[in-house]
Amino acid sequence: MVRRHFEEILDRKDLAVADELMGEDYLEHAVAPFGQAEPGTINGPAAMRETAEWLLAQFPDLHMTIEAMVAEGDTVAVRVLSGGTNLGPLNGMMPPTGERFTARHPPSPSFVDRGQSCRSRKPHGV
Repeated sequence: MVRRHFEEILDRKDLAVADELMGEDYLEHAVAPFGQAEPGTINGPAAMRETAEWLLAQFPDLHMTIEAMVAEGDTVAVRVLSGGTNLGPLNGMMPPTGERFTARHPPSPSFVDRGQSCRSRKPHGV
């Protein structure tokens, strides 16, 4: 399920998959880029589609590679390498740079309930 999140929603840009994978009462602990606080409980599928659209508008060639994944019980930790080219306005404010980026994201656990993602915890400061 976590693999499908990266491969289908973000890499293949199939946003409808969010309806299958994300729980309605998804608990997000990560502060969004340019955000000030954790959003808390959100509508998982709609929020995931909005996040994917926001990212893909800025980086239309965004690609996520799972470098490592460990699962135990209802917890899955994944380390991801992401890359893309900034071809859209950054956060809707700054003009595109045309620059390519790569970023390695440290392992962050996701928790699964009844086959749907129910919460995510990103390390602080990431």
